[in-house]
Amino acid sequence: MSQHPHSKLGLATGGTMVQIYQYLVDLLHKNQLDVSQIETFNLDEYVGLDAKT
Repeated sequence: MSQHPHSKLGLATGGTMVQIYQYLVDLLHKNQLDVSQIETFNLDEYVGLDAKT
């Protein structure tokens, strides 16, 4: 992300991603990562899926 500040980042849910997200948070707190231009989307969102499904 540092080399590609206009990146798109897909965010997944679940416990598998917790360590990766914590690593990113740590970088942010240390001001070692700028995410101001990064676009995110949630991988667990579905277009056109009935809400009752």
